[in-house]
Amino acid sequence: AAWTQLTGTGAAASIGLALLVGVCVFICVAAPRASLHNRTSALQQLFATMPAAERSMDATVGYDDFDAAANGKIQAADITAAKLELSGNLAKTRLPFAPAATDWSGLTTAFALAPRAAASAYAGPQAPQLEMVYRDALPRYSRLVAGRLPDTDTISNGSRTFQAAVTEATAARFSLKAGSRLPLADGVTLAITGILQPRSPATAFWTIDPTLARPLTISGGVQSLPYWSGAVFVGPGEISGLQGAGLNTSDFALEWDFPLRLGGVTADQIATLQHEVTAAISTAGTLVTSTNGNPTNVTIATGLATDLNTFVGADGAIGTLLSLLFVSLTLIGAVVVLLGARLLAEHRDGEFAL
Repeated sequence: AAWTQLTGTGAAASIGLALLVGVCVFICVAAPRASLHNRTSALQQLFATMPAAERSMDATVGYDDFDAAANGKIQAADITAAKLELSGNLAKTRLPFAPAATDWSGLTTAFALAPRAAASAYAGPQAPQLEMVYRDALPRYSRLVAGRLPDTDTISNGSRTFQAAVTEATAARFSLKAGSRLPLADGVTLAITGILQPRSPATAFWTIDPTLARPLTISGGVQSLPYWSGAVFVGPGEISGLQGAGLNTSDFALEWDFPLRLGGVTADQIATLQHEVTAAISTAGTLVTSTNGNPTNVTIATGLATDLNTFVGADGAIGTLLSLLFVSLTLIGAVVVLLGARLLAEHRDGEFAL
């Protein structure tokens, strides 16, 4: 009698219809939620497999272009000022940047021959090469295992000596230690002051230019002889000296890197992220304040743009298949609910007639 008062004469049919409606509502809510979760999970897996260099905004400009705008020899303070201006430009977008403490900037010279390097640095008859690199965040991304960090350069008898630090891998390949001296071409000598161990070696700091962490064997083809290529770190007080050491400054490059934090990005935010990446590349690369009011264009690039395009294409193709499934489930659910309603009406036909 209680069930009859609650459901009418078609108690079983009423309960069955209620269950059918409940199941359909659950599917309508759970399926899109599961789809979004799976898409976001796939996106985060993509981010996790991307190299760190592709998960950051990297800005570069030639030395000559920046020097002409700065009206004089570049100092470490000029590079830092440009980093702050670029950071302000990028902050106008809605990109999810990592904390400012992870940003870094620097200057990289051309490669110079080291004909008097140790025999261990020779991969053949061709002399090894070294580039000199300044990075403002070197103390944060490395650990000093011997000696000290470089500071200043000196000139003696027309020869310029640069203090430099190298990683353990570079020191082993070139047979260097704290206190070693290594002459380069063009009257430049390196005085090794410290040995470093990379900290967070998977970050863009070490992977954008892989020779920073360890020397690489370079081979230009079948007819080119292989040789070892490495890098040394110089201090902020030596930047001015690099520009007067007889090296070809047209091969120098300034670089700034701004890592992104993508752990909270969902699949539904991809379109917004794509738009902001495009905006950052096209509008954030103009320096004015840090170049004495002379507009200077800096090239901003990121591998993230290509990866996002690839993901969007795959997501669209899978979304088409899922939409067919969802439409089919919707039609089936509608038919089942209508049949349940008809069954209920037939069971309560006498009650309705009365």
